[in-house]
Amino acid sequence: MMSNKIKLLILSFAVLFLSCDKIKSPFVENIVLDTTINVVRKILLEDYTGHTCPNCPTASAIIDSIKSVYPNNLIMMTIHAGYFAEPAAPPYTMDLRCSTGNELDDFFGISDVGNPNGMVNRVFFNNSRIINPNDWFSAFVMEQTANTPLIKINIQNNYYTDTRLLQTTISSQFITNINGTYKLAVYILEDSIIAPQRNNNPNIGSVPVINNYIHRNVLRGDFNGTFGDTLANGDIQSNYLVTKTYSKIINQQWNENQCYVLAYIYDASNYYILQTEIKKIKNTN
Repeated sequence: MMSNKIKLLILSFAVLFLSCDKIKSPFVENIVLDTTINVVRKILLEDYTGHTCPNCPTASAIIDSIKSVYPNNLIMMTIHAGYFAEPAAPPYTMDLRCSTGNELDDFFGISDVGNPNGMVNRVFFNNSRIINPNDWFSAFVMEQTANTPLIKINIQNNYYTDTRLLQTTISSQFITNINGTYKLAVYILEDSIIAPQRNNNPNIGSVPVINNYIHRNVLRGDFNGTFGDTLANGDIQSNYLVTKTYSKIINQQWNENQCYVLAYIYDASNYYILQTEIKKIKNTN
C-alpha cells in the first residue's frame, strides 16, 4: 500500500499545476510455446513536454513518485512536441523533437490542450484520453488493477559499435485467446540527456531555469513507422507467437550507452495499449 509520505508528495506536486534514418527488415515466425510463463503487466505513460514548459519538471517528479510505488510496472516515454519544445533563445537551443513525436502529438492533439499532459496506455480517464499530471497516479492505478496481462513481449538487441547498427528482435506471445487486430510499434529512446529546462518549482530545482536538467527517456524515432505494423488479426489463439526483427543506424549525436528500444502492442480499433517493454541497446545479456 502507498505510504502517506508518497501520497503527500504527489498531492504537493499536483497543486502546482496551472492547468531518423531507418533500415527495415522484418520477418514473422508463427511458433507455439509453453504458456507457463511469468508475465508482468507493464503500463506506458507518455509524457508530452518541452524545455520551455515551466510546469514540466513537476510532471516528471510525479512520474518518479509513481515509479517509486510501482517500480516494475511503469514504463515512461518523454515526447518533446508542440510550442514548448521548439528551440528558443539561449539557453533553450537544443531540439529534442522528432518526426515520430510530432506525428503522435498531432494525431492525439496533446499540444492543443497544452503541456504538461500525457496518456496512460491511451486509456480514457474522466472522459478524456489526454490526462493532466494531477491524475496520472489515479489513472495508472486504475489501469494497473483493472487488467491482467494478455501478451508477453521479449526484446533482444544486437548492437554493433563500429557501425552503430542496431538490430532488435521483438517476440510477442499472446497468452490468452483474443480477437481483433493488434499492432506492434517499436521506438528508440535516449535517456539522461543533459540540457536546460525552464522550471517554476523550487522544490524540484533552480528557478527559472535548471541548466543541467536530466531529460529522461526521450523519444528519438521509430523502427517501423509512428503507428507500427500489424502483428496479428482475427481469432488469435493462446500461445501464438510472432517474432519480428528491425534494424536502424543509431545517430552519431545520440549517446549509445543511454539508448533503449521500446516496444508496445495496441488494439488497432482504439489505440489502447495492451503491453509494453523496454530494453537497453547495449549490455543486454
